[in-house]
Amino acid sequence: MSAATAQGINLGEQFKMDDLWELLEADGCPQPLVKAVIRQLVVEEVDLVNGWMCADRNKSVRWVGATMLEAQGQVSTPVSEFQEAWKNELPEQWRISATLDALKGLFTQPTSTTIRFAVDGSQSTISTASLASARSGSGKAVRKWHEKFKNTRQ
Repeated sequence: MSAATAQGINLGEQFKMDDLWELLEADGCPQPLVKAVIRQLVVEEVDLVNGWMCADRNKSVRWVGATMLEAQGQVSTPVSEFQEAWKNELPEQWRISATLDALKGLFTQPTSTTIRFAVDGSQSTISTASLASARSGSGKAVRKWHEKFKNTRQ
């Protein structure tokens, strides 16, 4: 989302899927993965057939927050720190929607000031294999998604 916003793509208005695809292709993202994520975030899937799309604000805000929270696993994080990082991944006009209410059912609060992912397989937003793969390795931060998840490819 941040890359699209940086390139001037307004995710809340209709835009050509090809514009987003060109942007993500440069980062090495496979088209099937991009399409699968987009299907989760669009207002109407019918738009994808014509090559146009418009991201649904509520779905997108929830998906980004849930994915970030799940990637942290069972590590408790200060709520304010998590929300700040979450807002930074969203387009400016969507940041106001990054509230804990948007993540109902996906988190627990070990203390009143911390948050962590609620372990429940039916709520999962990313695969357990991908999460395990991302956590394994040398511990160095890897910026390319394909390097992070190369061990999960078959």
